[in-house]
Amino acid sequence: MSKGDRDIINLSEKEYQVIVPDIGRGSFEKIVTIKDQFIDELFVAKRYEFKLPTNYCCLNLPHYLDDIIFDEFNNIIQTVGITAFYKNRVFHYR
Repeated sequence: MSKGDRDIINLSEKEYQVIVPDIGRGSFEKIVTIKDQFIDELFVAKRYEFKLPTNYCCLNLPHYLDDIIFDEFNNIIQTVGITAFYKNRVFHYR
């Protein structure tokens, strides 16, 4: 996609080199170290997959899920950080 004289590349469309294929887990399903070869920077990428507890059939599911999703989302917000400027790229947020 192009915007004026700038190219905008969606992260899902970029190719990254995976440096460490599995750092470990925690509250996230998978954590890897990747390298953006264009700007020569390393990143930690975290993929989160929500899993229902084994006793979900006994719970008041809609209310329970709202609480869990809210708590987990706040955890993600607190643990994920990104540098907003690199020498070859500026990230833009709306």
